[in-house]
Amino acid sequence: MDYTEDEVLEILKDDSRIDEFLSSLTGDDLKKYLIYVNSKVRNVPYAKNEICSQTMVAGSLVSPNNEIQNRYFDKMANALSNVQGRKNKATMMYYLINELHLFEDGNGRTSRAVFEMLNNRDFSFENNDNFAHTACEIIGETAKVNNSDFEIQNNVTGSMGVEIYANYYLYKALIQKGIIPSTEDYTKKIIVMTDAGALLETSLNDDSTTLNNPVYIPDEINQQLSQAQIEQIQNALADNNGALVTTSGLTMLTMLLKNESTKDIKDFSYADGQMFSFPLDNNNDDKDRILGKWQKEDFFKAINIANLLKENMLDMIVDFFEYPENFIVEGQLNMREALTTKSEIIDKQDYTVLETLQKTASLDINGTQTAKNMEQLVSLLQQMSIQNDSVINCENIGKQVIIEMSDVTLEDETEQGIISNEKDIQKDIENNTNEQQL
Repeated sequence: MDYTEDEVLEILKDDSRIDEFLSSLTGDDLKKYLIYVNSKVRNVPYAKNEICSQTMVAGSLVSPNNEIQNRYFDKMANALSNVQGRKNKATMMYYLINELHLFEDGNGRTSRAVFEMLNNRDFSFENNDNFAHTACEIIGETAKVNNSDFEIQNNVTGSMGVEIYANYYLYKALIQKGIIPSTEDYTKKIIVMTDAGALLETSLNDDSTTLNNPVYIPDEINQQLSQAQIEQIQNALADNNGALVTTSGLTMLTMLLKNESTKDIKDFSYADGQMFSFPLDNNNDDKDRILGKWQKEDFFKAINIANLLKENMLDMIVDFFEYPENFIVEGQLNMREALTTKSEIIDKQDYTVLETLQKTASLDINGTQTAKNMEQLVSLLQQMSIQNDSVINCENIGKQVIIEMSDVTLEDETEQGIISNEKDIQKDIENNTNEQQL
């Protein structure tokens, strides 16, 4: 893509050219475009700006790893071609940019700017308060318009709301596919959560968190892990995106079912059997009843499942916009309409939203990306049932089942020291001549 800023803005104003232009974008084009927008709203040099290589934490959200982020540039480019309508394209991108959390700063401003560029024909960077800054004595500089104000102005459901919807429908898809049993013990639950998320107020990038990790890992296992592996466990099991229905909670539920620990699940059902809460943090007296029974390989399997579910959740958001009629709530209202118009469900509190979804939500995953994801997860779980004692073999299970979605983070690094990034881990695994093949 070789356009100036002015040329891009002129094309986006023209209804006869916008679809063809967006369909021509590659994933690499989109990556460069997002870096450029982030540079503009932060007023930093484009040449010095880049995608953050570290895990980012924003409230209860833990950003996907770089492998998922890099795959998602192609996925977003493809979705921009398939989704019809300016507002729909803009809203989908607004959510995905927030969820991917690509940059050290300015993710909210970037998402708002991209939304405006796609939806507002009169957009300009200079005359827009959605990412302009104003001085604030307490916290330095802050945007004049925050995400919440912006969402109200544009009748867009909040990011937390879309996480609840996506994770709930992901939960329903897991039940529909038989990964979670379709019995009342599970179908009547409206919330799946962990209770480690509250301890993520301090960023996982802060060195101090290595001394106060929220997720409990038995000492004898913790001593066998590198710092990179410990951080991956934290990222997987303390990610309370959506706050109520979460990928970390779904990961725990899937792991316990796979390990046939159904008694543990029932022990942590509460509120008249309507919720699950798995005790995962160090401060919980019950944490050893679940994680204390795990072997090192169980933690690695949980990382694989969590990363797959994390990407599945992002794909579910895209499915809402590509296949809106497959996801219905409150009678005839589809999820795309619920997310882009002022519907009553937008104004409801989290628990009320979940109750509404439980009573009225229906889904048909046939033909969607979610259906493909469910097949991949089924295959992954089947492979994980194979008994093996090798940490490397456990990592290979994920690679062999879903090569394009593999999360190469699980090599036993105890003899090599800390490996600082995923590319180094990938290289070391590929060069390991002693690796056993399944």
